[in-house]
Amino acid sequence: MSNFLWFLITDVAFLLLKLELGLFLSFIMTLCVVLGPTTIFRVMSHPIEYYRAVRRAMQASGRPRIPAPFL
Repeated sequence: MSNFLWFLITDVAFLLLKLELGLFLSFIMTLCVVLGPTTIFRVMSHPIEYYRAVRRAMQASGRPRIPAPFL
């Protein structure tokens, strides 16, 4: 009985982990479709440079400067 209970607990935990991973991957794929994979990889590999480029572009367009936590 103890082995069956242990198997049931680990099986449910594994199914939940698979579900969570699937949701995360579908979220990443949706971002890639919406923003484009190039943008996603650029942000993931160089986040500070991307933030600076966005800030420079916003300042050049004449929009007011947004503080860093709210960008």
